[in-house]
Amino acid sequence: MSSRSTPASTLSAGAFRALVEAAPFGIHLYQLEPDGRLVITGTNTAADRILGVESTRLLGKTTEEAFEGAEQTAIPDQLRKVTRTGVPWKAVHSRGTGAWIGSALEVHAFPIGASEVAVAFRDITELTRERLALAFEKERLAVTLCSIGDAVMTTDAVGRVTLMNPPAEVLTGWTAAEAEGRPLADVFQILSEKTGLRLPDPAERVLAEGRVIGLANDTVLVARDGTRRPIADSAAPIHGPGSDILGVVLAFRDHTAERNAEALLLDSEARNRTVERSVPMVQWATDLEGVFTLSDGLGLASMGLKPGQVVGRAVREVYRDQPDFLAVFQAGFARARSGESLVTENRVRGRVLETAMGPIRNDAGDIVGVTGLARDVTSERALRERVVRAERLESLGRLAGGVAHDFNNLLTVVLSCAEILREQTAAGAPACAEDIEQIVAAGERARDLVRQLLSFASKQAVVPEPTDLRRVLRSVEGLLHRVLGDDVQLVMELDPELWPVLCDPGQLEQVFLNLAVNGRDAMAGAGRLTIRAANVPGGAGRGGERGDCVRVEVADTGTGMSPEVKEHLFEPFFTTKAPGSGTGLGLSIVDGVVSQCGGRIQVESQPGAGTTFVLSFPRCYQAAVTRAAHQAGGAGAPDGDRAGRGEHHARCGGHDDAGPPGGGLPRDRRR
Repeated sequence: MSSRSTPASTLSAGAFRALVEAAPFGIHLYQLEPDGRLVITGTNTAADRILGVESTRLLGKTTEEAFEGAEQTAIPDQLRKVTRTGVPWKAVHSRGTGAWIGSALEVHAFPIGASEVAVAFRDITELTRERLALAFEKERLAVTLCSIGDAVMTTDAVGRVTLMNPPAEVLTGWTAAEAEGRPLADVFQILSEKTGLRLPDPAERVLAEGRVIGLANDTVLVARDGTRRPIADSAAPIHGPGSDILGVVLAFRDHTAERNAEALLLDSEARNRTVERSVPMVQWATDLEGVFTLSDGLGLASMGLKPGQVVGRAVREVYRDQPDFLAVFQAGFARARSGESLVTENRVRGRVLETAMGPIRNDAGDIVGVTGLARDVTSERALRERVVRAERLESLGRLAGGVAHDFNNLLTVVLSCAEILREQTAAGAPACAEDIEQIVAAGERARDLVRQLLSFASKQAVVPEPTDLRRVLRSVEGLLHRVLGDDVQLVMELDPELWPVLCDPGQLEQVFLNLAVNGRDAMAGAGRLTIRAANVPGGAGRGGERGDCVRVEVADTGTGMSPEVKEHLFEPFFTTKAPGSGTGLGLSIVDGVVSQCGGRIQVESQPGAGTTFVLSFPRCYQAAVTRAAHQAGGAGAPDGDRAGRGEHHARCGGHDDAGPPGGGLPRDRRR
């Protein structure tokens, strides 16, 4: 050591210099000059190594001259203060901030004479960096612990609490500040839910055994306020750089929600088992080879089996005496085994079973078996068959009633005209030709109705012909007058040049007769029925027609109808009339005939404002078949067509009953 100072100690100068030179830390000696300058008077080898500066370059220089920027620090003033007051000073001097530290020195200054001060310092750069890194890591862990949902606590090597995150504070009722330094057992009190006895401190077990432990499923945490919560937790040792255990980390969470869910699940499973044993159903499962792994349910009794009786046996073995059942079952089983879910119906030992089956998959999604739920529907199927039979009988009864209704309308005309003729004959007056014509017309229409019934029974299709709607309406006008009665005014507004339409004339007459009867009933016997017929060019109609058509409107001044009635108006057997007053077939027949002609029908009605039926028939570009042509022999039509279509217009000439009938309902309307 180079020195020009004389220490004020009892040590000899040589001994002091040897002590300073051998010191492991750096030493600088300063002399405070009268003018206040601090001059370096001595250094040692350790100082040269720590600062990286040779002592020969520092001796005799002031602090400001020796160290750049020294005047910007508090060190020179502190050294002067130590010299003047004799009070030692200690500080850490570092370069750099935050996570980066360029260098750090721990400095100690103490007086050694009236105007001398010694400064001892050591390099603590690495130590400072380690401390900062440790503080940063601790802060990072604290933030992480505060962010996770589970409660976390840590202890030191003797089981005292060192850290708690917010969830742990909530569950225990202790704040981290209150719990720090306390034994874990004071803060983390746990009991057995079954026995109510206190359980051992998990930190003590971990410290003693040095391994991870888990608490029992019935562990209950008692909070500071006495609240009890079921918890699930585990504790693990915190190991140091070696094998030493530095403490324990404890992670736990409130298990209340899971406990409640488990209780609900158990209750649901119990209820399901009760239902399965109370309802005539069979729950079954098999492996991929078709061997039963489950067989349960009340429905087993109807097949002479008991729950679990067939487990371990193959389906083909149990039902080997039921080949038809096995054929259906195996087809469904193959589909379920390939991953499909399906419903089948099968018969076994006199019972009808409806079975829903599908694949069983493991956690990896692989199919490992087939399961199914079979319901005994024997009674339901028998009841359904009886209902179907009853509905068929009811339909036949309604059909018979409808036929009787139509025949009654025709017979009314016949009998009325016959009564008039009888009165005229009795009075000696000549017979009225018009009445005789009405009787003949009614008879012909009765014959056409029989043809319709024969067509319905034999399911023969109607072959329509080009028809003059004006001629049809004029031919049925007299009959309509008689059906409507004297109190209902009939108004017909017919375009004289109506286009022909492709329809069956006899069926059209029935359509207008049915609509007239419907209007008469709606008007309670008094009012006005208006029939309008006109040509409508394509796109000009209000019904959305795309091509040329003939529109016929049948309007009455009756009571009208509600939207609910309109919605069901054309359904077979639907009627708003009193029992015995109608069958509900009239408008259904109208709808069917119009549809068969390629037309459409719409209804315009409001309660109290009457009803208008709008019938639209596509224009037929063939010439209309005239009544005169039929009477002349129908040279333009084959004999077979005359037999089936034209002759029902003729006022004379017979009908070959063996020939194909010409009338009938459209096929999709036949019930």
